[in-house]
Amino acid sequence: MKEKKEHKLLKNILIYAGFFSVIVAFMIYIFCKYNKGFIWVPDGLKQHTAILEYFRKLLVTFIKTGDLSTLTWNIGNGLNVYGNFAY
Repeated sequence: MKEKKEHKLLKNILIYAGFFSVIVAFMIYIFCKYNKGFIWVPDGLKQHTAILEYFRKLLVTFIKTGDLSTLTWNIGNGLNVYGNFAY
């Protein structure tokens, strides 16, 4: 009985992964067909670039000094640096 449940679970996971792969492939096809990117250019320049620059500085400081700051007023509201990285 346990083997049957595991087989059914594996089958469901494979079906889900198949549907997910088809949907992702279709979305990528649409973006490539119309020569578009996933991030709007001004959005990437204003938000993502600033966060990536701060993240680089954070890593360099951590490697050099061992200090890992979680407070900055340069991105977001300052208190949730890791939440802003996830955004």
